[in-house]
Parts: sequence; structure tokens; C-alpha cells
Amino acid sequence: MKLSMIEQKKIEADVLVIGGGLAGCFAAIKAAEEGVKVVIFDKGNIKRSGNGATGLHRIPLIHPDYNYSFREFARLNLVGAQGIADEDVCYAFGEDTLDRINDLESYGVQVRDENGKFDFRKAGDIAPGNLVIWPPAPKVWQNVKPKMARKVKSFRNVNVLNRTASIGLLTQDGLPGAPVIGAIGLETRTGRIVTCRAKAVVLTSGGSYRLGRHKNSAYAPTRFIECGCPLNSGDGQAAAFRAGADIVNMEFLNFGSAWKDFSHWGGGPAFSYAKPIGNKGQNLRPPKGVPTQFSIYKRTHNFGFGSEGPVYYDASVIEGYPEEKGDMQRFLWATENESNAPGYFLWMKERGEDFKRAPVEFEWHPGYLHNNHAGVHMDKNGRSTLEGLYCAGDVIGGGWRQSAGGALVFGARAGRSAAVFAKTAKLSKVDKKQVETETASIRNAISMDPSDGYSWIELEDKARMIASEYGPPFTNDAKLERGVFHLERIRDRYLPKIYARNPREMVRASEVYAVFQNIECHLRAGLYRKETRNPLRSSIFYKSDYPEMDDKKWLKHTVLRNIEGEISIKTKPVKRLKG
Repeated sequence: MKLSMIEQKKIEADVLVIGGGLAGCFAAIKAAEEGVKVVIFDKGNIKRSGNGATGLHRIPLIHPDYNYSFREFARLNLVGAQGIADEDVCYAFGEDTLDRINDLESYGVQVRDENGKFDFRKAGDIAPGNLVIWPPAPKVWQNVKPKMARKVKSFRNVNVLNRTASIGLLTQDGLPGAPVIGAIGLETRTGRIVTCRAKAVVLTSGGSYRLGRHKNSAYAPTRFIECGCPLNSGDGQAAAFRAGADIVNMEFLNFGSAWKDFSHWGGGPAFSYAKPIGNKGQNLRPPKGVPTQFSIYKRTHNFGFGSEGPVYYDASVIEGYPEEKGDMQRFLWATENESNAPGYFLWMKERGEDFKRAPVEFEWHPGYLHNNHAGVHMDKNGRSTLEGLYCAGDVIGGGWRQSAGGALVFGARAGRSAAVFAKTAKLSKVDKKQVETETASIRNAISMDPSDGYSWIELEDKARMIASEYGPPFTNDAKLERGVFHLERIRDRYLPKIYARNPREMVRASEVYAVFQNIECHLRAGLYRKETRNPLRSSIFYKSDYPEMDDKKWLKHTVLRNIEGEISIKTKPVKRLKG
């Protein structure tokens, strides 16, 4: 198959939204409400795409009438992030959550109970206190995405291109650091290339859930045992980096528990309400103020000595246990709305496990980008450091643990900001040489003879093995340097020989290039930061040669930028509110 033989399509938009998950849908809706022409690229189908595809178990709601002032919430977010977060972004997140929930209700999503009340619950991974609402009934949040998709499609000025993966951003004159003027898509069923000129682009392509390697390579990447939507390979972060945008804090991956031996994450309610216990029933939850994930991880992960694992979550501490009433009933409802938990309940039944009878075993998922610490740096309105490029959802960096609410809030802000910008901007001419460069990985892959090349599965698994073996959570400079050495060796010698035999594998080949790019940024950022920093929940970054946190030197973002094809690393201050 030759790229020149593939049909190519050219389209135009005022605002191009890349990704049709929670953030992408809100970006498209708010841009469309401004009256501009919107196009969406979605690698899947917006009806069931992104992390919210199969349901939500919670939505953050911050408001002084219910819990905290926006300023107090922002301060608590900084505490949770151990300072590495922009306070104005945290403030903006809280400020808009109620408006976005009101929007969801107008789209047909039931959020309050029959008495018009929210069911508030604690969420220690976002900030202390009762900050999230749980579903008012079983299964009511399993169809959030179809209802949002229906709203998107109600606009005549929105053109949804499902099964269209974005494989690269376009910049003015094809130069890194120049304004973003569109993107290149690949139709995943036909292999057709789509070039979209746009006055503004909103990047909402999700986190990177294919960085670390699962303990059993038969699972990942061949079976996509992932903590998040398996299509979210970090291609948005990689594309933004190639375009010259600032990418921040790539050393801070998320490390979380997941259903034992089952695809995808799960158990959000368990982490908030059940008690983590070890192999003898001992309580593993650390004292208040001690990093939760770091504390449990180092006590239960198998490092050869003194492990207290496996780790279980015990629901017997929940009011109403073991009967389905009170808090226990709400716990089960919320769990049933969590991602693919209904499938896991069937899996549990097969194994003879039940939260209502005994503690349930979990396992540690390899590192992934999800916590908003790491990704494309943006301001409080979703603007990246490149003119014309906006972002939202799990693709962003510089914030902390925004969950579904962050996707809604910053999807709306980015979409509206992009539309306002587009109203006075002009379409720019696409640089043909940049199109050739951005499609080179696909062009090479489809021309490669499989008998002389390597599959995307082999190459991705090797890169992820390097990330897990040499990178955080527990690492040092010598390991990180060796990891970079091995990654570069594989990238330079074997990655150019990746092959693709059909459109599906063309997409996978493009994703694997992104996986390599993100892992390199991850290792190099970890090498650059000379300290240990473990936020209260989720991230773990421990360096044995720099075992202490050093606010004097390192209370700042690490910034990675593409300078003439090389990774430039520096720091920039974290933003703080005035007064």
C-alpha cells in the first residue's frame, strides 16, 4: 500500500476539536453555541468514546453554598499536589463546576435525587472534604456520553468525523512554535488521510495510558489492559510537543490500584470509602497528611522483602454493610456506574468475590498520565503556549486531579475561547512539507514488508518495558540515563521498521511513535528533576539519590519543548493567585 494511492480529503473549520470524550463534547457544544463552524475528529465514536464511555461514578462539585469557597478549594488543591499546580487553574476548575452540572441536567442527565438534592461524598484524591457527588440511582450515569453526543449532533454547524484519528498538528509555515492552523486525521476504517485547516484547534485527546508495562506482557499492549480508554495513547501530548507547545511535569505519572486481573481501572468508590488492608488484614491507610499511594505502594508492591501485599479493599467499614442500604447501597450504585464495573461484577462472581462478603483483591497498575500534573501546559481558559491551540481534559498539564469535572469545565472554557479567537482569525495555507513529515510514520509503515519489519505490539511493549524498568516510581539518575540509552537505541534502530498491513495498524503505528515520544519525555524529565516529591494521592516520584523534597529549588514546573527536533528542558514558576 502506498500513501500516494490513498484517497486524501481536505476540509475546513473555524474550530477543530480533536477527541470526542467528555472534554471534546463540551468544547464542541460551547464553540457551536458561539455560532462558528466546528469539526470533531474522534478516534472512536463520540457516542461511546473517552474515559466516560461506559459511565461515571462521581462528578466534582465545588461551591461555597455546599462545601468550599473557590479560593479555599484552590489552596487545598495545592496542598494535595505538594505545590506543583497552577492555583488560578485550580480556582477556575472549582468556579465552573456547578454551571457544567446544570448543563448536564439540561442535556438529560439525572444528577440530583428525587428531592432535588446532591449526594455529596468525600474525595481525598481531589482535595479533602465532601467535594464529589455520586449518582442518585443505579446505572443513571452509564449513559452520560450518549446524551452528550446527542447534544453535539443537535447543532447544524458541527460536523462529527467518527473513526478519524489525529496524527499530527499543522503550524503556520510548518514551523515548531508557530501558530497552530489545523491538523491531519486518518480514517481508521479506510486509511484515508484528512487534512483540516482550522482557525483554532482544541486538543482533548485524553491522557497517556500506554506508558508503563503490565506485569504480564501477554496483557499489554496486546489486550489493552489500561487505566483509561485504551485508544488514549498520548498522541495529543506528542503532537503538541512536535508542534512546539510547552509540555510540563512529565516525570509525574499516576500510580493507582486497579481491579485484579481485569481490563481497565476501577473501584473509585472503594478508594474513598473502603479500607485498604494487607495480607493479614492490617490497615494500610496512612495517617492524614502522608501520601496515600506512595505509602500503600511501597508496603505492598513486591520488591522482595517485607511485602505486606496483596492489597485488598474492605467494605465492611461502610455504614449499612453487608446489606444494600444506606452508604453501602450508595457505594454499590456508584461502583456500578464506574467505567466497566458491570463487567467486573460478572468477573467477581466467577471468582467468588463480593464486596458484601469479604475484602476484594486489587493490584497496581503501571504508570500512566491521568492526573493533570503532566501534559500540555495551559492557562485557566484552556489556552496552550501556542497561538490557536487550546486543550482540555486529561491531555493537560500544570493542574491536579480534576477528574470528570475538569473535562467538563475546561472543555467548555477551551471551546468557548477557541471560538472567540476564531471569529477574528483567518485560515492559513497548509505547508505541504509538514503534511509529508507528519504522515511519514504511516508512509513508512505501510511500505514496510512485514517479513523485514516489526509489529506495533513488539515495539510498544519494548518501550513500555523500558519505562517500567528504569523510570519512576522508584528510580535514580543512573537508571534513568540507562533507560534513555535503551529507548534511543530501540527508537533509532527498530522503530523505523514498524509495519502496518491495514488501516487499523496504520493507526497503531502512529500511536507507537507517540508512546516512544512520551516515554522519552518522561525519562528525561525525571532525570532533570533532582528531588523526591510524592503528592498526597496518585503520583509517586521517588529518587534514591535525591530522597528529600526540595521546595527551594524544585517548587516549579519542568518544561519540555521541541527545539529543532531536540528536547529542551527548563523550569517555569507555578502560578499563584494574588492577594
